[in-house]
Amino acid sequence: FKNWRLLKVVQPHSKTDHLAYLFLATDFESQTDPKPDPGEKIIVHLKTLDELKQMLNLANTRYLPQDILARVATIEQLEALPAYDPSA
Repeated sequence: FKNWRLLKVVQPHSKTDHLAYLFLATDFESQTDPKPDPGEKIIVHLKTLDELKQMLNLANTRYLPQDILARVATIEQLEALPAYDPSA
């Protein structure tokens, strides 16, 4: 992808120093295998916006950005969202 924008940062567990980052990637260029750093786990799941919204109530998708997905109805609205602001 040519463009990456950070949309959200979540700390799922308060007792460990573990952060989950949500990026919106646009302008597809090419696909390669992830090259994670030691100890890093990267899993890429390609989904349509409708598929993501359908997954919101599944138990194993608790880290999906429900607050973000509830506000958008189209990819264009998703692309128009502002970048993550830690002071907000």
